[in-house]
Amino acid sequence: MHYLTEIIQLVKAAGAFGIKRFSNGVVYYGAFPDVGEGAWFHRWYPSLDEVEVEYLEQDLGQRIPESFREFLLMANGADLFRGNLALLGRFDSTLIGLEPQPFGLTNVNKGNRPSGTPKEILYVGAYSADRGVPRD
Repeated sequence: MHYLTEIIQLVKAAGAFGIKRFSNGVVYYGAFPDVGEGAWFHRWYPSLDEVEVEYLEQDLGQRIPESFREFLLMANGADLFRGNLALLGRFDSTLIGLEPQPFGLTNVNKGNRPSGTPKEILYVGAYSADRGVPRD
């Protein structure tokens, strides 16, 4: 089984505990009502198309590795395990406050890039509640 298919199946399995769908295609899986109304186990953002991935590469100033490009064509990022693992995507600043969206690849790789990181390195995810990208 392709690893992305397996990840999608695991994310969707949390839907047994609730699903919330947004008009822009974002889907939340696995409600935690005892924690609060906004607490969900996984958040899955709708896929990008080839043109959107190419625009993202232009913004980044580098090519996205094929394996992560493949992921972006299936999902524009994901917040997994109550936000403890984030797979980054394309963040659109014109949508702030209007609809849910992923943490942005461009922000992490251009705006908050750890100093000394070789140019060819592309950060595609973050872990823990602090969204921990390695720091100096």
